[in-house]
Amino acid sequence: MQPAPLVTYIRVSTSGQSRSGLGINAQRHTLAQFAKTEGFEIAREFVEVEKGLGCTGPPPSAQGCSGCRSENSDAMSRSPSSTA
Repeated sequence: MQPAPLVTYIRVSTSGQSRSGLGINAQRHTLAQFAKTEGFEIAREFVEVEKGLGCTGPPPSAQGCSGCRSENSDAMSRSPSSTA
């Protein structure tokens, strides 16, 4: 059986997050482990780096959700650890 596609969203809002182990690479690794464990294949990844400049358009999460469908609509708002 083919793995189900998964769209991931990675966000870092401060430079401190990157240094604290919560940066983009750490989040990417966690999401890859989650996908592997749960039988998903990462089909697309959105990365947002907030620099305190305010909104300049729709966030990547809004762009990523267009065309997506979910059997459990609130799954989009949960962290990988809360779905285990």
